Amino acid sequence: MRLDDLTSHIERIQKHTIRLRSAVQTAIGLHFSAIANQTNENMRILAIITAVFAPLTLFTGIYGMNFEFMPGLRHAQAFWIMLGVMVMTTLLLLYYFYRRHMVGRGEKSVIDMLAQQHSDQHMSLFWFLDYEPIKQTVKGTIKEVEKLTKLK
Repeated sequence: MRLDDLTSHIERIQKHTIRLRSAVQTAIGLHFSAIANQTNENMRILAIITAVFAPLTLFTGIYGMNFEFMPGLRHAQAFWIMLGVMVMTTLLLLYYFYRRHMVGRGEKSVIDMLAQQHSDQHMSLFWFLDYEPIKQTVKGTIKEVEKLTKLK
């Protein structure tokens, strides 16, 4: 009789272990997904910065060349015209990215949302154990192990 109880307890513990393993794998997958989203967000910001500054670099590269005959070189207002073209290009690109919802809309990344949820707690490697169903499963497993150790 006790042997049958012991085997049933061991089977339940194995099922709990499988559930916990699944929960841990899901949590690790969520963590890697959040990291990938944050990396994508960083790459998007870098691409926008590059897109804004690339035309400015082209303009300064062309007008930074030392040629004797260059349009606007001897003109008194050439500097101000070129500066106006550069500012207008920058503003148009920023407006374009703003209209396409790529900049300035205050989106939060997944990492920020997770950090905000756990702001009152210290984040640790096992933060997923605070999830209520996992807490209950862990408590149940601990109780079952305590019962098994009392049978001896």
